[in-house]
Amino acid sequence: MNQDSIEDPHQGRSQNPGGNSNSTIAAADRAGRVALPKPHSLFRYAPALLLLVAGVADSMQSADADLWGHVRFGQVMLGTGHLIRADIFSY
Repeated sequence: MNQDSIEDPHQGRSQNPGGNSNSTIAAADRAGRVALPKPHSLFRYAPALLLLVAGVADSMQSADADLWGHVRFGQVMLGTGHLIRADIFSY
């Protein structure tokens, strides 16, 4: 008997103590069936999928033609502390 191998009394096979007995190829039950790897959950990819969906949805948006007018009105309202009743930026 080789010094590196140890006889397994339960399965009648020799095992290498330095080898990886937890690998998919080496892991077999008593009937000789090989264990398949555990399937990965799709929840693992959920953050990337959400970012992709948000990016695609946002790329279809266009800015309002009067966006900077709305920003300027908001700045004036914040600066004065009052709502604007009349259009102060018209001719």
